[in-house]
Amino acid sequence: MLLYGIVVLAQGKILFIGTPRELFAKEEILLRAGLEPPPLTQLLKKLNLNENVLTLDEAEKIILKKFK
Repeated sequence: MLLYGIVVLAQGKILFIGTPRELFAKEEILLRAGLEPPPLTQLLKKLNLNENVLTLDEAEKIILKKFK
């Protein structure tokens, strides 16, 4: 079994433990840690699509579904 997780630290404190998908959905944690959401997440937000994606394929499906 492959486990894939992230720990986010800021000023010596743990702010988050979880998966990348969970982290990118928590913009307040990213900001507190001095991080930015991934470009795909930012793009979808600008398009008023509140979807959390990790790959181009996921983003493409969501965008095409919205604008068909």
